[in-house]
Amino acid sequence: MQNTGIKLLAVILAIASLQIDNSRQRSSSHPLPEKGFWVTETSPERDVTIVRYYATSIDLVSEKTEKGKLNIKKRSTRRYLNKKLGEELGKDSLSQSIPKLYEIN
Repeated sequence: MQNTGIKLLAVILAIASLQIDNSRQRSSSHPLPEKGFWVTETSPERDVTIVRYYATSIDLVSEKTEKGKLNIKKRSTRRYLNKKLGEELGKDSLSQSIPKLYEIN
């Protein structure tokens, strides 16, 4: 129960920060994704970063584990994660465009 609350709080904070950043003029030093968002989680015990990619505030598209601890303060890291987000959203939209068995005439 507590873990779910922490995840929900992280999602809310991520959305709020994106909305604040979108209200400001975009600068080339802080690249933002066009659609969706990502959330990172690092563990002190392990040398990995868990990245969750979301299409909307509640639609988790995928969860990936990256080797090492990602420093999201670096522009190159944010660009990398934005690129991966685009790829994950592309995979998700392709799976949604395939007709379901009961939709085929």
